Amino acid sequence: MVDSVIDALSANAAIHSVTITNTRVVVAAGGFEGGTNPSFVFTIQDSGTGSVSQADVNVLGNALGYVLNQGGTAHFSPDNFRAYAFPLDYAVVTFPGTLSGSGAQAFFEHLGTIDAALFSGLFAGFTQIDLAGSTTNNSMLFLQPAVSKNRFISGLSAAAADVRALYSPLKNNGVPTTARAGVAFPANDWLAFPDGEQYLANVGGSAQLLRELATLRQRHLDAVDRLLDAIERDRVEVYLASQFRCPN
Repeated sequence: MVDSVIDALSANAAIHSVTITNTRVVVAAGGFEGGTNPSFVFTIQDSGTGSVSQADVNVLGNALGYVLNQGGTAHFSPDNFRAYAFPLDYAVVTFPGTLSGSGAQAFFEHLGTIDAALFSGLFAGFTQIDLAGSTTNNSMLFLQPAVSKNRFISGLSAAAADVRALYSPLKNNGVPTTARAGVAFPANDWLAFPDGEQYLANVGGSAQLLRELATLRQRHLDAVDRLLDAIERDRVEVYLASQFRCPN
């Protein structure tokens, strides 16, 4: 489905620097304000020379939010705090080996026992990521919620120490600190804008592109409907094994 969105945007000249060869999408853990959910985590590999444009990331992020019927999305650059809408401090907790979704959830909940504001407070949340050079998606990136920088660092570093995970970044003297990311949070209120107008306003493009994206969105909705039907009939395993077809 993601490849189909990229193909549609590329064919209609809506993006130029993002392709299916410099991107990777996985289902990973995510959390926000006390809840955890499977999340689509989309990594775009920049060559380091600015080869991937911020405009393309913005168009792609909004198109994916629209086609995949997401209430909200986030995109961030941990390497460039000037990217996207505004800068925000962040820190990363990295675990040895692999990190399961339930493991990420357990750590997020443990963080809440140390400071509830970092778990269920305003803007508290994380995204499971793989740092450069890692292939196991064993890190959790936390953007600073609506608390002071010192409170954020203190709580998160204490939680990491409790489970013997690695907190980063550190100052030269080994004291925990934060880094800055450029972030944006595209979203659509589907009750107020049932046709995804808030996402589409940031996609732009021709009428042909909008028709293609609308078709992809409907295919995704149809796939979700079929899955929900299988869940209601307690036939999920049978459905996934013999009846599921990729919607693209």
